[in-house]
Amino acid sequence: MERIKKLFLVIAAMALMLSTGVAAQAQDANNMNTQDQFNASLSQSLYYDKDTGKVQIDENRMAELQSISFQEAQALKEINEALSNLSKEETDKKLIEAGYDPEKLEDGEYLPNAFPVFLVGIGLILLYLWYDSYITYKEKTDLINACTRQGGYPKMDKRDISGYWGSPDAGYGFSIGGYNFACMKNPQD
Repeated sequence: MERIKKLFLVIAAMALMLSTGVAAQAQDANNMNTQDQFNASLSQSLYYDKDTGKVQIDENRMAELQSISFQEAQALKEINEALSNLSKEETDKKLIEAGYDPEKLEDGEYLPNAFPVFLVGIGLILLYLWYDSYITYKEKTDLINACTRQGGYPKMDKRDISGYWGSPDAGYGFSIGGYNFACMKNPQD
């Protein structure tokens, strides 16, 4: 009877380890797919405003293509601000790099091919593999480990003053809706 109990415990422990590993891999894959979907929707939402000579993101179209979290909405506002800060000459140069003739563009024309040129050029979005939020130490370490397994490097919320391996203030984290976490692409890749 004692041997059966030990055997049962060993089998249960092995099943738990296997299911935990599968769940972590599924979470990693889900985060990658979410970022890919976000980038695809973003590429279909970049448009040319002929009056200002600027390229912007149509936030309404983006919201139609995909549900957007509060963090993503904030990121879109930051991207639009960065795009607005480009001069007309910089905008025209990037349009030409993407294969568009600025003189022939219609007002409101969507620019799916311009997505990588503009967003890499201003250093946004494509640097992220994925992003998430955390409140507890376990959530934080799981995100760090998942990020490093994918070859990325973690970027922690500045409001979490505990450092990479310290325990965050969960009460404060809960009150702000969680600490932000981004898994960044490795700059050497």
